Order: sequence, then structure tokens, then C-alpha cells
Amino acid sequence: MKDETVILLLAAGASKRLGTPKQLLSYKEGTLLEDTISKLLTLQAQKVYVVLGAHFDRIQPTIAHLPIGIIQNHEWEKGMGTSISTGISYLIQEVSCKKILITLVDLPLFEISNYEALLNTHNTNNLGISVTKYTNNQGVPVVFDSAYFESLIKLSGEEGAKSILMENKSDVAYYEANIAYFDIDTMDDYVALVAP
Repeated sequence: MKDETVILLLAAGASKRLGTPKQLLSYKEGTLLEDTISKLLTLQAQKVYVVLGAHFDRIQPTIAHLPIGIIQNHEWEKGMGTSISTGISYLIQEVSCKKILITLVDLPLFEISNYEALLNTHNTNNLGISVTKYTNNQGVPVVFDSAYFESLIKLSGEEGAKSILMENKSDVAYYEANIAYFDIDTMDDYVALVAP
């Protein structure tokens, strides 16, 4: 049975340091974006929505056939906060949901089992936010209850939802992922990912 969680996958960045759209990097059976979406579609969530921005015309056709929602962030250049704000604004108008899981396109080592454990952490405590704790960092993916949707809509700039987490520490649960945080910002990161 599907639960009341909607997934918001942020994939609007320009990948400036990488020099090519990270969303379209070859990975496993397709692209990095397709691999992330395929993981998320296995979860017992209401629906997966992808926020696109930079390179929209190149990326959107590669995922248009998938059973997802696509949200365009026209202000992507202003930072991740605008993708969260745009996504949440759209969702509260279009769907009824009590929780939103926010994740990123470039977390290839975060597996289906990790997402399931994060959702289980959130569903088995009475706190409004659940954050992933890595061996070297903490942050996304993160789950927010609907009480935080209005605060998320007000976000802008590069910082994402970090300010909301800092202001509500007593309402935060932590999922211990037992893996290191790894994302793809440079070509060296990508080479490390795909190296045999």
C-alpha cells in the first residue's frame, strides 16, 4: 500500500564544475538521473516528482516516458532553495500529501535500502523531520512533515533547507546510513564512481 509520502528529486543544477550536465552522465543501464528515478519508483510513495531547471530541453525528453511528475524551476540559477520552494509550491496545489522526501540526483551510493530505512525512521518516530546521517556528514535525503511545507516554500538561494534544520533541532530524527556522503561535483568524482 502506498503511504502519504511524495518524493521530490532535485535535478535543476547546471553542473558548472563538472562541465556537462550530471543528470545525463552515463551510469549503469542509463543515466545518473534515470538510475536515481528507478530507485525512487520502487519505494512505497505516492509519486515521484523531478525538479528540472538548467538544460531542461535536453534532460526532460530523456525522462518524459517515466511515470513521474516533472516540475520546471525557472529560477534555478538562484540556487537549490528555489528548487525546493518551486517543488513544494507545486505539490501543495496538486497533490494531498503529509510528508515529502527531498533528495538529489547525484547520490548514486544511496541505495533503495537506504531510502527505505530513512522512511522507516521517519514513520516510527513522532518528530517532524528525518535527516540522513553519514559517517562524514549529514543532510539529504531528508523527510519533512507537512508542518514544514510553508517554511520550505520560503526558501531561496544556495543553502537549501539547512536553516530549517538548524532552527528545529529538537524536532529532528536521524537515520544512520553507515556510508560516507558521496556526490558528483567534478569529473574526478564521476571517474571515481565508474572506475572498475
